[in-house]
Amino acid sequence: MIRINLIPSKKAKKRKDTGVQQLLVFFLLILAAGGGLFYWYTVVEDDIELTTNLVNSKKKDLATLQTKAGDLTQLEEREKALRERLKQIEELQRSRVGPVRMLAELSRRIPGRVWVNSIIEKDHRMTLSGAGLSYDDVAEFKRGLRESGFFINIKDMGQEEKPSPIPGLNFVEFKLECDTKYAT
Repeated sequence: MIRINLIPSKKAKKRKDTGVQQLLVFFLLILAAGGGLFYWYTVVEDDIELTTNLVNSKKKDLATLQTKAGDLTQLEEREKALRERLKQIEELQRSRVGPVRMLAELSRRIPGRVWVNSIIEKDHRMTLSGAGLSYDDVAEFKRGLRESGFFINIKDMGQEEKPSPIPGLNFVEFKLECDTKYAT
């Protein structure tokens, strides 16, 4: 015959206790995980706040540096403008003295047997008209102009031998064009 025991046994009680223990351990693990996550959250939150403060302070530093850089750029532009002005003033000084020195050099380079009738200068381009007693005298005059350094690109625009008012004497009329350079 089959016998069924309906009296609770000690083994079943132990299973109930182990289920409660398992639930308790499970809740403790959940609490520990929640506490760990909360701790990690606060650490990350503090790190974010620290980084945000650092970024904000660097932005302020960047803004002050950009204003200083803008001021520096303005100063550099002003310095460039002043240097350009000084350069123009120096050029005007040279231009003021240059023509005088150039004409003095021209008078030194004219040989005794050559005379200049007209000088026309415009935009650093000069036209000289005159006469000499011979072609050699005119050639010597052109050579002297080249050596002076004030006259460059000398071009002969024509030479013509003509009789002089003095009988038996001829002279050579010439016309020269050249570029002038005031500073040598």
